[in-house]
Amino acid sequence: MLQTLQAERFDITDQTLKRLRTQLGLQHRTNAIEAQQQTDEIIQAIQEELEKEIIERYEKKLLHHHFCSKGFMIAR
Repeated sequence: MLQTLQAERFDITDQTLKRLRTQLGLQHRTNAIEAQQQTDEIIQAIQEELEKEIIERYEKKLLHHHFCSKGFMIAR
């Protein structure tokens, strides 16, 4: 995350990023079971949306926004 922010020209240190992540409740995912559960939930949500034909013609950016607005943390 730090490398990406710095590549985007944000002037941020490792310590500042750690502090911000802590304040926002963002943590490293260390539990493989929880990670798999989240992945399964996302896949199920995508399948349901495809069946409803809601997201059929969405582009990548809109698709990302759509699922983030539903509370899913999805990387682009």
